[in-house]
Amino acid sequence: MYRLFRLIQKEFLQLRRDPRMFAIMLIAPVIQLIIIGYAATTDVNDLELGVCDLDRTEQSRTLITAFTSSDYFILTTFVDTPAELDYPIARGDVALGLVIPKNFGRDLLLTRSPQVQVLVDGSDATSGTIALGYSKAVIRLFSRPFMQQMRNNLRIRNISLPAVQVENRAWFNPELKSRVYMVPAGVGLVLLLIMIMLTAMALVKEREIGTMEQLIVTPIRGWELLLGKIIPFILVGIVAETVVVVVAIFVFHIPLHGHISTLYFLSFGFFFTTLGLGILISTLCKTQQQAMLITAFFIMLPFVYLSGFVFPIENMPELIQLITYLIPLRYFLVIARGVFLKGSGWFELWDEFAIMVLLGIIIFIAALLRFKKKLD
Repeated sequence: MYRLFRLIQKEFLQLRRDPRMFAIMLIAPVIQLIIIGYAATTDVNDLELGVCDLDRTEQSRTLITAFTSSDYFILTTFVDTPAELDYPIARGDVALGLVIPKNFGRDLLLTRSPQVQVLVDGSDATSGTIALGYSKAVIRLFSRPFMQQMRNNLRIRNISLPAVQVENRAWFNPELKSRVYMVPAGVGLVLLLIMIMLTAMALVKEREIGTMEQLIVTPIRGWELLLGKIIPFILVGIVAETVVVVVAIFVFHIPLHGHISTLYFLSFGFFFTTLGLGILISTLCKTQQQAMLITAFFIMLPFVYLSGFVFPIENMPELIQLITYLIPLRYFLVIARGVFLKGSGWFELWDEFAIMVLLGIIIFIAALLRFKKKLD
């Protein structure tokens, strides 16, 4: 324990003497979380709207106003024929085109069911789908009073009109803001980057500056050396997690429905796994440049794409879904979003924690075996 304590003390001294590491540990997480919170969003606002009004009645103008009075659309193009909408949509100047046919107002007043055409730029499937959903919501709100008038007319004639009323309720994120969904996941992404980057360069740095040979000839054991590299970064991870959680709560106003102690305790499984990965990478590399490239291309990118951070795992092919079970970030995203948004506790999240611990043990054993080969 004395040797382990001295090694941990040495690691903290190295961190204190390297101001760049201090910036990575404290400043970089805040910047990354702010970027994720403000840039990594699927909310779509101020969509360019092109309109072709062939009816030009009070009712058609009211429909156009319903679109422009919302926060979703901005009227940028007004044309006389539907064909004139093709060019601005093809150029990307218009995200959604609205074509109002002739006799639109007359059909509304006669309690008929007029149709309008909505043209969506499908080159961006995500924005196009959201824009189509927004347009349906605007048209639904616009047509509500006319539908009520139709029901009243039918009641006068002693004719009943069956109606189904749907009450929608979104749990855990009532306003359906993507920021509320992305920022808790950003906590895991920031911790992943810090933990793996720092530990991946830990042993490599010793090798580059020539102190690895000195460590090898000391009585310290292999597992003590690896553990001495991991423990300081666990403490660094706790500090970094505290910083990003404070930013998430007080800057982005993300609700924390669960207990903060649950989040910290379950995070140790993620720390253990990611730090083990970093140590394993450091045993495979000879330079810090190699460690950074392997971390970026073989760890960070697959983890982001396959963890459910951006793309739903349910939409992936079955083979890829099986691979995602080996991604520790997948389980931590469930923990972070569960504690923040759902108020989940240990009982609901213990299986994710257990899987991360199991993965961490396997990775740490592999790193230990690999490091022994290097010592020989």
